[in-house]
Formats: sequence, C-alpha cells, structure tokens
Amino acid sequence: MQNQGSVNGTMILVFGILGFVLCPPFGLVAWSMGTNAIRHLDSLGIRESSERGLANAGRICGIISSFLWLGALLLTLMNSNAAEQKRKASGRPPFGAAYSPSMPPH
Repeated sequence: MQNQGSVNGTMILVFGILGFVLCPPFGLVAWSMGTNAIRHLDSLGIRESSERGLANAGRICGIISSFLWLGALLLTLMNSNAAEQKRKASGRPPFGAAYSPSMPPH
C-alpha cells in the first residue's frame, strides 16, 4: 500500500530536467505536477519530506525551463520577422520563389 504522502517527487524532478534538455512540454508537466504535489502535501500537513524537496525542485526546473523555451521561441520569432523585413526592403523574392522573367535579376 502506498503512503498517503507519496507524490512521486523523483518523476517530477526527472520531468523538470527533461524540460531543459529534451522537450519543453516536460517542463510544463513538471510545473503542474509539482504544484499539485506541494498542495497535496500541504493538505496532509507534511512540511518536511524528501518527496516534497524533490517535487519542489522538479517544479522549479519546470518553471525555469518553460520560461527559457518561451524566451527562445520569442527570440526566434523576432529574428525571423526582422529577416523578413530586411528581405522585403531589399526587393528580393522570397526564398524558394520561382524565377519570373518579369522580375529583374539581382
């Protein structure tokens, strides 16, 4: 029988770490599961346990990885938008566009 205070903190920590290096959704899952685990332990009145520490570490890793991936996504979108603006200003056709005789060569 499983202990009522068991929240599988190791799995939450692993998901938080995987959110950094492998796949951003793992960070979101760790954030959510860690928050739920901390609330569950609080409702049981458990303030000190190794499971709580692991769950909290996984939650923090999930939060950090989520914001890092979001920042990387925003930078990528801003960079692609800047590149498109530069391309339009130069008058060049989009990458992969078929050459048309009516278009002047560059």
